[in-house]
Amino acid sequence: MNNRLPPAWAKHIKSGPAPKPRLPQPSLTPAKSFAQARADDLLLKQAYEHQQAKRLAEAQDLCLEVLARTPNHPLALYIMGTVCLGYDDEAALRYFARAVGEEPRNPYYHLSLGEAYGKLSEFSAAIKHIEYALEVQPDLVEALCALGRIYTQFDKPALALPLYEKAMKINRDHPKARIGIAAALTGLGRMDEAASYLKEAIERRIDVAAAYYDLVQTRKFTEEPAELQSILRELNSPALKPEAEASFNYAAGKVENDLKRYAEAFDHFRRAKQAEGYKFDIDQYRRFIDLTIETFTPELFAARSGYGNPSEVPVFVVGMPRSGTTLTEQICASHPEVHGAGELSKLRRVARLRFQQTDRDDHRRLVQDVGRRASFLSAGARSGCAAHRG
Repeated sequence: MNNRLPPAWAKHIKSGPAPKPRLPQPSLTPAKSFAQARADDLLLKQAYEHQQAKRLAEAQDLCLEVLARTPNHPLALYIMGTVCLGYDDEAALRYFARAVGEEPRNPYYHLSLGEAYGKLSEFSAAIKHIEYALEVQPDLVEALCALGRIYTQFDKPALALPLYEKAMKINRDHPKARIGIAAALTGLGRMDEAASYLKEAIERRIDVAAAYYDLVQTRKFTEEPAELQSILRELNSPALKPEAEASFNYAAGKVENDLKRYAEAFDHFRRAKQAEGYKFDIDQYRRFIDLTIETFTPELFAARSGYGNPSEVPVFVVGMPRSGTTLTEQICASHPEVHGAGELSKLRRVARLRFQQTDRDDHRRLVQDVGRRASFLSAGARSGCAAHRG
């Protein structure tokens, strides 16, 4: 979830009469319009407080109450987007897009829409909206860091580095700038420089949990480092937030795993998942695996043996979890004329959504439809590869 809302709340809460409605509303007098705007503002302030405290259901109810009266209220749409982000990214995308439609020059709305696209691996759209936010407000540190993060995820750390350097000049102690520049340097293989930024962040108590998490990723440990005891002390801190607890446990787990102390590593990873509120439904997972085995039979692949094509359209490597698909993609990508696009989370989103909404017969019909959908998926992948090469 994104807890960031635009600063200077007064800029977004109307202090004067509400603007004229786009369509005639003769039954709404100016006095009633002003009173409605004030009521909306008060509800949205409460919604913001609930959202910051992670009382998401309460925040959502208040926003929906405002939207029931004022269907296109941009700030209500925006807060709804922040409530959904991380839980229902597709819904967050729709709310942010509607907010942008209402206030197309608001850099924060474009920034959040871009970040939502980034979460869904729609990198081209993400870059477009974040760049527009920077066009409107060039010194927006959050946007500089968000664009840097997208480029880092997109395997373009060389493009991310100058963005983080600019952000650091504006605010050297901004957590996202300091952690982000270390990530970009790590992507460039400049591990010592990355570690230096992260150690300074820890010393200055800037996003300590994230700094430790990234710091232990900069090298592989063969002996127990001093950082491990520091991380364990941090885990004993009172009132530790769930996000920080998860990061510290992931960091400790990584170190323990490097040291081949697998039981301790697993325990830390388990605690990290618990801190994140992750609940694994083993029965649902087994149903999904059984259905996949039942559907993708040797006969199904034999019937589709003639689906090959000598064209240069993308090839999708699919298979069961932990079956070697990533290795296969990396081997293919080692060829100078092959580009590996990595794991395409968009396909996982589609599969998960379809699995939740379909029965066994529908699932089989979906598989039968693969051939017809291949051209659509290939076009999307080509677009992503073109952007990646660019």
